[in-house]
Amino acid sequence: MTTARTTLDERDAARFANLGGYTFLVVHGATFALAGLASYFVDLEVAALVYLFQGIVAFPLSLALERAQGFELLGKENSLTPLFIQVASIQLLALPAVIYVFELDPRFVPAAFAAVAGAHFLPYVWLQRTPIYGVLAVFMSLAPWGLLILLGRDGAFHATGLVAGAALIVAGVAVRTVVQRDRAST
Repeated sequence: MTTARTTLDERDAARFANLGGYTFLVVHGATFALAGLASYFVDLEVAALVYLFQGIVAFPLSLALERAQGFELLGKENSLTPLFIQVASIQLLALPAVIYVFELDPRFVPAAFAAVAGAHFLPYVWLQRTPIYGVLAVFMSLAPWGLLILLGRDGAFHATGLVAGAALIVAGVAVRTVVQRDRAST
């Protein structure tokens, strides 16, 4: 007879399997920072498109890094798998809004995209059982607007990728550390 798994057990199984999704944070942080760096060297509209679509490169790289580290896929036996998939893909629903921002003024694309990404992280506070995702969500949503106030449109256009990218990388390292500690203590 098998024992029914609790939601807490399934959340732990998911976060222990891929160390809290840290690879996605680190790789997306790197590509977002590279987009910020590229914005200094390419045309405004090209740079805005790089910001907008950097995830097309980051997502498969994140998966490849997980595979290279031997992480397990979240299996069908975990009842939270559909929820993880929905939360992971929710950003796609906001993509038309960010594309509309591109049409209005490409200089606001990094701030709009970072805000969407930030909101996307809120459910991970519960799913991954760490407040780090909540701090990241608030930071990613508000910091770019602070940069707009401090640096203006042009300065924030460049700085948002660097600041948000660094925040993602730092959060990724912190999530990995916390999940490794939690896994070791169980």
